[in-house]
Amino acid sequence: MLKKPKLFNEFGSDSYHDQSIINGNPTGVANLNNVRFGWVNSIYREMTGNFWLPERVDMTNDRTTIQTLTSQEDYSTQLTLGFLIFLDNYQIANLPNIASYITNPALRNLLALQTQQEVIHSATYQYVLEALYPSMMRDKIYNLWRDDKILLERNRTMSSIGEEFAKEPSEHNFLRVCIANLALEGIYFYQGFNFFDQLAHRNRLVQTAIEIDYIRKDEFTHIGIFANIIKELDHTDKIKMAHEIVEDAVNSEIRWCHHVYGSQILGISENSSSDYVKYLANDRLARIGVPPLYAMVKNPYAYIENSQKTGSSRKNFFESAAVTEYDTSTSVAGWDNL
Repeated sequence: MLKKPKLFNEFGSDSYHDQSIINGNPTGVANLNNVRFGWVNSIYREMTGNFWLPERVDMTNDRTTIQTLTSQEDYSTQLTLGFLIFLDNYQIANLPNIASYITNPALRNLLALQTQQEVIHSATYQYVLEALYPSMMRDKIYNLWRDDKILLERNRTMSSIGEEFAKEPSEHNFLRVCIANLALEGIYFYQGFNFFDQLAHRNRLVQTAIEIDYIRKDEFTHIGIFANIIKELDHTDKIKMAHEIVEDAVNSEIRWCHHVYGSQILGISENSSSDYVKYLANDRLARIGVPPLYAMVKNPYAYIENSQKTGSSRKNFFESAAVTEYDTSTSVAGWDNL
């Protein structure tokens, strides 16, 4: 069983070789002048350079373009936001519990920064909801998991592993919760992001997609945190454990995508959803040095990503939607101001 490090331990050691991720004996003083893992500083600089707030994006146009969505697109928007809201709120509670057992002080700082970013993401979805839906509808979206059994199942897939670690903080469960976090940050978020990319590609909910771009940039660093943690941990069953957790995540995600999007959203089909989830799974496994689970899968949405890289679409989104001053949610001509 892992033990939480003391707040201050005068008999501890912060030497380079004693800065283990778990099971160390730190003093409680973060000596950032002598950091063992070089990747920690690299990710820290990237995360602090990403600082942003959702109010930087004026959501007024989305208040208009949401009226052009089909009923299926609108319902998929609600379900996607409902799930993304859960993921960020889960992480706000989950990350501090993981960090409390980490004995490397610089890495603890990273998780504290990640927790702050998850809070901003949660606030971002609320900001988006305020622009798109009236108050009663927003409450319904927050509580969709109560009525949608598949959404409830999706929420349980992640939360159950976090709860297991909270009840039994062993080395085995620590590795499991880290792999689950890699799946959460690297697979679950991305299908929802793709949905908003598809809408923005057709000039619908463009401002929401810009907010998603900000969030996605943060999530990439979060993937880096847990991928590096997993690579640093020695465990005889690491490959088997990674395959089991990721495969379970893939199967659950495919059921969710077929339920929410099916083949009823322009640009998305059941086949493309399945291929994309498997493509993401292989990529995330490769980042931790684990063999792929699926053969012959490619990214079916590469054309969207390529258009973003060349600036043919997303660059224009940013140029057209950037604001010179902060807008608060109350300044948006949304439902509650009608």
